[in-house]
Amino acid sequence: MNLPASNGPAVLVFRTERPAHVTVLVDQPQGRRPRGYQLHGTDGPVVARIPLGRSKGRTEVGFRTEFRGARERWQAEVEGPDAIPAFDVHIAGQGFDVVHYQGEAGPGMARHRGRGDVVLQVLDGRLAEWATSAKGRADSDIGFTWPGPGHYQVRAAGAWILSRGPDA
Repeated sequence: MNLPASNGPAVLVFRTERPAHVTVLVDQPQGRRPRGYQLHGTDGPVVARIPLGRSKGRTEVGFRTEFRGARERWQAEVEGPDAIPAFDVHIAGQGFDVVHYQGEAGPGMARHRGRGDVVLQVLDGRLAEWATSAKGRADSDIGFTWPGPGHYQVRAAGAWILSRGPDA
């Protein structure tokens, strides 16, 4: 797929028509191993955004899909950061996604319901991983500190809610 003509950040927006469990393996620059993103839509279709790395002269990105269970109809598009859902108080999702926090620096809460790990990562202006803000396992409520407005990546195996404030 072609990346936008501007050299700014981009996301791969992946959607299915029905609930699914799918791994999207995105080719990495300079011949590195593909990176896997596990996407889930247990209660509804999958809608997830995957950050796409940029390197000098890179104009396209390749990927492949691996479905667990039935293979569902899907579509994928490369879009700019305006495709990332924005919030300032709370947002909910399932599995992997990228979100845009517009609130202030301060206390936050990550609630995760499901198996496996949940990780909230701060992304830089190129949508590259910069730091880990919160980490937990299985059913957990994780207090953390929002560094401030910006893009964040959620890696989870279950349903999650991100919110501002310690008791939100």
